[in-house]
Amino acid sequence: MIGRAGGRAAVQWRDTAQRYGAVSRFLHWTMATLFAWQFAGMAIKEIVGRTPLTRFWVGSHASIGIVLLALVVVRLGWALAQRRRRRPPYRAGAAGLAARAGHFALYALMLAVPLLALMRAIGQARPIAVFGITLRGPREGGEGRGVRGRGGCSRATQVPAAGGR
Repeated sequence: MIGRAGGRAAVQWRDTAQRYGAVSRFLHWTMATLFAWQFAGMAIKEIVGRTPLTRFWVGSHASIGIVLLALVVVRLGWALAQRRRRRPPYRAGAAGLAARAGHFALYALMLAVPLLALMRAIGQARPIAVFGITLRGPREGGEGRGVRGRGGCSRATQVPAAGGR
């Protein structure tokens, strides 16, 4: 908080070289909490198996993943907008290089994992629903797996059989 406005502490929305602003901190802790939810749900499912609790927890996985993907995009946009105000540059040497590489890897994973999951969902026959809203109903091929043709190949990659079928 910087300064006072009408006797109350003013909220520091933007980042400074000394401190991240309220928006950056909100995005950070919201995403950290949602990632913890995602990881804990999958860990509990692996340890306990399928129970009503894990069905609830895992049932929210896709919806929370979509929220995380949206938050990552917002966070990247905010970080780019704040890049001139943000903390001092990374240190010189190996420690600075490791910090830069670590941040790059985290952002790359935060984008890649939900995008790959979304592409996987689009390629499957199961319906796609987010927060209980069906975005796409089941497709031909059923049984919740990808749409498959002869020999287990997806229809997009099938080679026509000899004889012109």
